[in-house]
Amino acid sequence: MDGSSRTLSALPDTSPSDARELFLVGGRTPTGTTVPGSGASPVSDAATPAPGSWLRLPSPAPRLVSEVDESDQARFLRLIRSGADPAMGSFLRSLERRGVSTERIIDELVTPTARWMGEAWMTDECTFVEVTLMGGRLQQVVRSLVQKHAGAMETGRSGRMPRALLTSLPGEQHTLGLTVLSAHFRLAGWDVRVGPPVGRESAIAVVRRMRVDVVGITISRSELLASGREEIRRLRAATCNDEMGILVGGPGLGSPEEAADVLDADGIAPTARLAPQVALDFT
Repeated sequence: MDGSSRTLSALPDTSPSDARELFLVGGRTPTGTTVPGSGASPVSDAATPAPGSWLRLPSPAPRLVSEVDESDQARFLRLIRSGADPAMGSFLRSLERRGVSTERIIDELVTPTARWMGEAWMTDECTFVEVTLMGGRLQQVVRSLVQKHAGAMETGRSGRMPRALLTSLPGEQHTLGLTVLSAHFRLAGWDVRVGPPVGRESAIAVVRRMRVDVVGITISRSELLASGREEIRRLRAATCNDEMGILVGGPGLGSPEEAADVLDADGIAPTARLAPQVALDFT
């Protein structure tokens, strides 16, 4: 690691679709990226742009071949609230028959529903017990989708299967964001280990015991940034892989550039779906 930050974020004046294709880089650059509007050819692995350069990610192969509309979102929410497991299974199978990808189900059904749950709890539309039950159902949906559709494992630049450790900070109790993040890594074909609060073994123990290419840390509240920096320092001191990268994400980050400075992380992912793609730079 050269200590420079690879910070994923969206340009202030870009649309959501544009933001999915951009990231802020200072260090190694994935093959096939170009500076927007420069007319330059894709850069090679050896190219190192100046820190702060905006580069465009290679266009992914089209996988989202069917749309999800508001009626789908409303039905999904009703099924999560009711706990009707057989009906949920039938609904998910109908989406598959329409050609809706697993990534789209997670991004456009699971994630908005989780956001609605948080808002409903804050406005007393749902009780804590109801939100807890719905959160458990959402996690079960994500797990079933991943078990059925996880991608084929591919080797990274080192010739090995890339391995990610995904974890929350000590004391965090929210697990849904971690479940969604691990789903996207598994769908992208990574070997995934999950730390607390989902897994029992601490992140420090995992990176000391086995080679981990990337640690992804979810941060749900801004007041955890200081403890996040200390956790990252401990991870770097404990790892058996000196080239291990550390990515962070979550609603607690605020400004990506400021969070990168506070946390001393190698990258900041604005969405769970983008994280596996940028993480390949560490393999």
